[in-house]
Amino acid sequence: MKYSFQHPFGERTPFPPPPHSTPSDGHGLAVASLVLGILSVVFFCCAWALLPIPLICSVLAIVFSAVSRRLSRRFSGQAIAGLILGILSLTLTVLLFSAIVWLLSIDATTLRELFGEEFAQAFIE
Repeated sequence: MKYSFQHPFGERTPFPPPPHSTPSDGHGLAVASLVLGILSVVFFCCAWALLPIPLICSVLAIVFSAVSRRLSRRFSGQAIAGLILGILSLTLTVLLFSAIVWLLSIDATTLRELFGEEFAQAFIE
């Protein structure tokens, strides 16, 4: 038995027409969440002087993961990985920023008491 399908322009083909495009199911946002999560961790590890970049990437990864879940009604593996990496990078970035602010806010005598004379001299100079 030979199957053939009617093409919209009238010619007969042995293959069915391609499926129609479906509305967005959030897959692109899950991929974007994963990519931004990876970038946020890489920027945190490699570029400490650019703290806003991992902060922005991690927040966007978390947001894209949540929006992807709303559109698809479930979490895909990529959205979960993006969410985990985004939360990890956001937590580490906030902790590092807090540590920097704390170190810059304490005075020299407290710095000497906590870390010793050599570290205090190197940090103050």
